Formats: sequence, structure tokens, C-alpha cells
Amino acid sequence: MKIILLEDNEFLATELKVSLEKYGHIVQHFLCGDDLIAALPINNADIYLLDWNVPGKTGLEVLLILREKIKENLPVIFISSMCDEEAVIAALSAGADDYCIKPLRLNELFARMQALIRRVSQNRFKDAEIEEVHLPYRFNTKTQEAWINDVHVKLTEKEFELALFFFRNKELPLSRDQLMDNIWGKNSKILTRTVDVHVAWIRKKLKIDLTNRPYQLRSVHGLGYRLTYVD
Repeated sequence: MKIILLEDNEFLATELKVSLEKYGHIVQHFLCGDDLIAALPINNADIYLLDWNVPGKTGLEVLLILREKIKENLPVIFISSMCDEEAVIAALSAGADDYCIKPLRLNELFARMQALIRRVSQNRFKDAEIEEVHLPYRFNTKTQEAWINDVHVKLTEKEFELALFFFRNKELPLSRDQLMDNIWGKNSKILTRTVDVHVAWIRKKLKIDLTNRPYQLRSVHGLGYRLTYVD
């Protein structure tokens, strides 16, 4: 996942950057609002984290420009020491998806980011019949068919749902519990081994194991899996 961070506190920015990169994310950091705006459009950004009080254009001004210029519904979270109700309302009214007050609790921020990315990606695709997830992969959500380029790949219902869930949440580390809840349901009685077996099958069928490119479905030790893009 590529994260755009606007934060003028270099110590906090470094802490966030190091923590996020530890989980395999890519962080592009800006100290100044004007510099971020000058860099638009920033290709393949998945989420924006904006501080309010920064040099140049404020985080709020940056947010308004983002919503005007970036038509795609990209997630934006405000991170600010401004905790009064008026500031929170102003940010949310301008188009922020969430608001975190400093000092930040990193685990809470990461959880909010993951929930927001998941919600936006699900809303973006839920009404689509044909989903161009990322070339060379293509998924039809109504017929539950998948293709690699123009080659049809036969998947079972759960394999299809699991594969699509990984693509919708690419670059995010996903736990086995998350996968079970989202694919089999919260009250399902399946074993984690069932998840592992399905992962093994879609790795093989979609050619997303560690020997293939451009995507690899990697294990995350002690947690679950992450679908990641490999240049």
C-alpha cells in the first residue's frame, strides 16, 4: 500500500514512516502542503494522512484540493492536535474519512487505516459486474469467473471470493481470522487449515506464488497473508 503523509513534525513523521514500512507499506512524506499539491497527481496512492498545521497550504486546504482534483474516492485521514469539535467537523465536512487526534496511538491509527481501505475498496467494487483489478487479472463478480489476460481460470466459489478479497486489499497484511470472517462468515466453524488449503489452490491457479510476477501471495509470520506487487 502506498501512503502519502503530510506532517511537518519530522520526529513523528519518521516514527510513522518506519512503523508503516515495517509492514511492507511505501510512505511518501511531505513537510509542506504546497509540495504535496505540486506533486499531484501522485500515482497509485492508496491513502492520505494529513496534518492540519503545516507550512504552506494547511492540511484542510490540501484536502479541499484533493477532493477537487482526485476524482477517485481515495481515503483521507486527518492526524492533528486540534481536538475541538469545530475542527473535527470542518475536516469531516471537507471530505476527510476519519480524524485522529495527537498524540497518536499507532496501533489504533493502523487499524483505522485498514478498516477504511477495506470499506472504500468494497464500496468501489460492489456494484461492478466486471472488475479490472490489476492487469493481467480480471474478475467478473456476477458470474464469479476469473481471467489471466484472456485465459480463463476455473475457481470454486470460495476460491473466487478469497482471491478477490486479496486483490481488493492488496499490500495489506490479512489475518486468518479476517479471512475466515469475510469469506466464510463470523459464525462459521471452519478450521484455519481450510484457509491455508484455499490459499494454496489460488496461489497455484492464479500463479501468485513466490516464483511468479507481478503479484505474490506471501505468508505473514504469525498472522496470515499479504498479496503484494513485485516489480
